[in-house]
Amino acid sequence: MPKAKKETRQRTKKTSKKTEATSMDDLLKNYSWHGFKKGEVVEGIITEKNNKAVWVDIGAKTDGLILTKELRVARDFVKRLKVGDKLKVSIFQSENENGYPLLSFRKTLNNFVWGEFEEKLKTGEPIKVRGKEINRGGLVVDVNGFFGFIPTSCFGAKAAGKTRDLINKSFEAKIIEVDKEKNRLILSEKEVSEKGLIKEQKEALGKIKVGDVFDGEITGVMPFGLFVKVKIGKYPLEGLVHISEISWEKVDDPNKFYKQGDKVKVKTLIADEKTGKVNFSLKQLQEDPWVEIEKEYSVDAKIKGEVIRIAPFGVFVALDKGIEGLIHISKIPAEKALKVGDKVDCFVESIDKEARKMSLGLVLNSEISWEKVDDPNKFYKQGDKVKVKTLIADEKTGKVNFSLKQLQEDPWVEIEKEYSVDAKIKGEVIRIAPFGVFVALDKGIEGLIHISKIPAEKALKVGDKVDCFVESIDKEARKMSLGLVLKEKPIGYK
Repeated sequence: MPKAKKETRQRTKKTSKKTEATSMDDLLKNYSWHGFKKGEVVEGIITEKNNKAVWVDIGAKTDGLILTKELRVARDFVKRLKVGDKLKVSIFQSENENGYPLLSFRKTLNNFVWGEFEEKLKTGEPIKVRGKEINRGGLVVDVNGFFGFIPTSCFGAKAAGKTRDLINKSFEAKIIEVDKEKNRLILSEKEVSEKGLIKEQKEALGKIKVGDVFDGEITGVMPFGLFVKVKIGKYPLEGLVHISEISWEKVDDPNKFYKQGDKVKVKTLIADEKTGKVNFSLKQLQEDPWVEIEKEYSVDAKIKGEVIRIAPFGVFVALDKGIEGLIHISKIPAEKALKVGDKVDCFVESIDKEARKMSLGLVLNSEISWEKVDDPNKFYKQGDKVKVKTLIADEKTGKVNFSLKQLQEDPWVEIEKEYSVDAKIKGEVIRIAPFGVFVALDKGIEGLIHISKIPAEKALKVGDKVDCFVESIDKEARKMSLGLVLKEKPIGYK
């Protein structure tokens, strides 16, 4: 225990100035030290340093020892330390099995290493990294014990598509972005492996300007956008089309719009010769549907759309490419359960061209009767006296919606009392669809005879009276499947 002896001798010299110890009790009275807690940050003085250890006087019984694993990670930092230097450390363990405090200089090291990263960013000097793991956007790497990231687009031609081969292998990369606060360290392998080409590309950047249009090819599809390669003279140049610049439509997944290898035309948004940053746009070369929105849509106009998103405050409906509107939750009756993919009939409540927003209302023909209503004139006429139930009363907009059918008996509530599987029934054809024929049975009840159950020679038309039988009933979905009864034999009848 040479270190402990050395420390004891030093302490004895300090205490002997006050009074000479004549017993162990006297020695302990004169000898004092500070008790430390794990995680406590203290400032100490380096008392000894060699290739294997760094000792720090922190005012404890013995000098503290820096963790070995931190010395390995911070070789460059340790080389700069010398005996007598002050060093901030934190207590990792108040005392190990040999009686020494174990210390960590992770926080001090953290500041030092990020400072080194900043310096490397300024000088452009390459740094050794080691591949750790693949993720969707690129490769996570170990940089002197810190995590860094190399995006897929930042690999040279030789490494592109073979990044998995770099796991657990060391290679050189160049730091291109440092953000200590966000713990963000971005590197580029291409800046090292294709240094000459990149220099040429930066020269090519000086020949283009914002607004220039190029033919290009998509080289990568990422969650955040598309990488597109264009040619400036004889030099290839790659830039990013951010997800917000792909289309006037809302883009959640670029893969649904483009794939690698697609040929596209792009417009230059950013061309920074100093940083080498290039940003393109696809949508700037497409017609903005909001420019002349008033020609296509007017307040109170009835339109059809498709539900594309559900939000806590309402439902978003796609009307045309790049145009969507919101049906506020206050305009949707409680019993109207809309879901993504539903086709809906709406009307335009308001248009805010500058904010690119449209408010929609829901057309509620369905509230006239439990039967399917295509033409309200067939049910009521002006002057009819009716009893209605309030569905929506919006004081802010002045919108009020009523229902007639909510005061009528819902025929589907006790459907099993009226119809049972295999029961023979009569009905009238009310609609023809590509997949079959809809038959009205009773008020609010209709069923479908699938096209596979109708003989080729049986040409049904709207208004035809038909004999059917019940194949199945789905009360929850309010659907009934029917079979067609023929004199020769029932088609589909068991």
